[in-house]
Amino acid sequence: MTKKITVYGLVQGFGFRPYIKRLAIKYGIGGNVRNTDGVVQITAIGNEAALKDFETAIIVYAPEGSRIDKIDVEETFDTQWDERNTFEIIKSSADRVDSLAYVPADIATCRECERELKDTQNRRYRHPFISCALCGPRYSIMDKIPYDRENTMMDDFAMCPECRTEYENTDDRRCYAQTIACPDCGPQLTFNGNRDDCIEKAADVLKAGRIVAIKDIGGYHFACDAFNDDSVMRLREIKLREAKPFAIMFSGVEQIREYADVSKQEEELLCSPERPIVLLKVRSEGKRFADSVCGKSRYVGAMLPCNPVQIMLMEQCGPLVMTSGNISGEPIITDDTLMSKLAAENDFDVLAHNRDIEVPLDDSVARIICGKIQVVRRGRGYTPAPLDVESDAGRSIFAAGGDLKAAFAIASGKRIILSEHFGDLENPKAFDEYVRQIAHMESVYGFVPDKILCDMHPGYFSSGYAKKNSMNIEVKEIQHHIAHIASVAAEHQLVQDYVGFAFDGTGYGPDGAVWGGEVFGVCGNKLGRRYHLEYMKMPSSDESAKNAGLLAQYYMCQAGAEDHYLTENNEEINIIKKALELGINVADTSSMGRLFDVVSAITGVCAYNRYEGECASMLEKEACRWEDNQKTDDNVCVPEIRFHITDKEILVRPLIRAVCKAVSEGVDKSLIAYEFHMAVIDLIAQICHKEKAKNIVVSGGVFMNRIIMDDLWICGLREEGVNIFFNGKIPATDGGIAVGQIWAEERGYELCV
Repeated sequence: MTKKITVYGLVQGFGFRPYIKRLAIKYGIGGNVRNTDGVVQITAIGNEAALKDFETAIIVYAPEGSRIDKIDVEETFDTQWDERNTFEIIKSSADRVDSLAYVPADIATCRECERELKDTQNRRYRHPFISCALCGPRYSIMDKIPYDRENTMMDDFAMCPECRTEYENTDDRRCYAQTIACPDCGPQLTFNGNRDDCIEKAADVLKAGRIVAIKDIGGYHFACDAFNDDSVMRLREIKLREAKPFAIMFSGVEQIREYADVSKQEEELLCSPERPIVLLKVRSEGKRFADSVCGKSRYVGAMLPCNPVQIMLMEQCGPLVMTSGNISGEPIITDDTLMSKLAAENDFDVLAHNRDIEVPLDDSVARIICGKIQVVRRGRGYTPAPLDVESDAGRSIFAAGGDLKAAFAIASGKRIILSEHFGDLENPKAFDEYVRQIAHMESVYGFVPDKILCDMHPGYFSSGYAKKNSMNIEVKEIQHHIAHIASVAAEHQLVQDYVGFAFDGTGYGPDGAVWGGEVFGVCGNKLGRRYHLEYMKMPSSDESAKNAGLLAQYYMCQAGAEDHYLTENNEEINIIKKALELGINVADTSSMGRLFDVVSAITGVCAYNRYEGECASMLEKEACRWEDNQKTDDNVCVPEIRFHITDKEILVRPLIRAVCKAVSEGVDKSLIAYEFHMAVIDLIAQICHKEKAKNIVVSGGVFMNRIIMDDLWICGLREEGVNIFFNGKIPATDGGIAVGQIWAEERGYELCV
């Protein structure tokens, strides 16, 4: 009997074909196995009982890291089995079998390879590119599928006889490992152009206080001593990154514990094959880095080594600042010539290698929130892992996403693939990389859209690209905040009714206003804009998203509270009043994110966003100070800072007046910050009660706030039977709205304002 078996899922890049051959030999099966278009195809010849056992074993003993979604079996009786039948791994085929087939993401160095790396008797001792069938670069070096060596950047390196023997030996863990290499035949390191003692020289200059650009799996990193304030400040000058905290690489979890709190879940996330940067709470009594590393942030982005170069460096020095090798706002650098030029201009060292990078991938960022993993930024390790949905799209859809924290998505059948993070598309280099990776992903998957989705903002570069390159394909605009809540609905497969809260900094509304404090009632495919923050006028320039002090003046003038603002420039206030009266250079906004900025400025916590979200994060830190240390003091007079709700509007002016009054009365700013956070949580609870909500969805940048998420999760809503859904695999920020655009379109969401 002969069976044609097709295995679907994440089955390429994990030694799956050698695994199948070993099973076939074990069960006396003849035939062959090959890769094709992201799936594995097997021709199996044997008696009926053996074939049945073989099919079962394929699922039960699948290689670590792989994932089998389904197996299709076609029976034939054309070929008879006899003891002379053999089983072979045959040449891969490029035939298209699976729509948007799984493509493996980059995988951190496994324990066995790390053990060999440190074994003085192993022929790959201190080999900077050690890997096996279960670890190493994948998507970042892929040119096309199927995942075979000739379709990767490793095709430039011919295997030596020893590596070839391992590659062809079914019993070897490197059998058909496409990144197999050794010091004799693999890529080579260079330090400032020289090949001798690269790791040792890089470690020496790092310890001496210099900056080193390190070429890794998905692009360059900048590294420096995390305790050397001069080095860190110099790095900020090179990157043009004034204040945003840097991530730090540690040698192990125990070293991290000296600086930050690490829960069991956080430890598992740190050590996972994806190796993301994990946001951890800084220990109040722990060791400290240079002040310029994390600034005033309450959190540290901690990471562990994910490749052999990092492992060897961390053995000799660290902790190290390890940040994207780019100029802030631009894509991560992969070009050796460009980095060498930058190094010459800025006097830093370069640790490079001669393996090309096809797909630039920044480090992913994740955290544990409400007991669950939440991806904050998708990059290495997570891209291009798909989201499988029950709703069958039936069409091939391209979603352009947004412009801030830009990411696009493609969908076909029941699968959505979200791209890596690109940053702000206003930056020409970020936009160019966005366009290049769209073409690359479409090429890898053989993807041709028959529908295109984009944000309705008329000035977005992503929307402009979608419309310009539509090639007469239908283009549909999806409102920004609908896409936010739809991204959660897609991830959790929500088809039941729910109330959606989309709180962020900015998004274009159908009425031309800047939305951002939106509450939708979702019933079937109908979305009602049930509530929103009352419109306030703000400066119509981009400066309003940065200058929270100026924005606060506009809000207080409208709330009749300008006298409470401590300013010596009454002329400026008079100009603002006149602009508001005449409607000059102002725009209406319902943004909750901007309200966080305003409260931060009024309380004197932070009045200018040097990086996105700085004012809000500092306000959260101030609220945590009260929550951690003082909220049990019964003698404190708590100000009445709460939202009031009318039929459709959430009033902002009374809250602004209450905040100003508390400031003028000398109330501790940490208490004001805490009460404002409680007001947001109370607002959500009020609306849930009004709407008799059983399911709520929360998305948008405001829900990156840990106080709001934690308190919302543990508040009485859950005890009342309210289900709370939020983003996990998909970023809650604008990095996830491309997925929401697809879900909103396929569910037929219609906005009823």
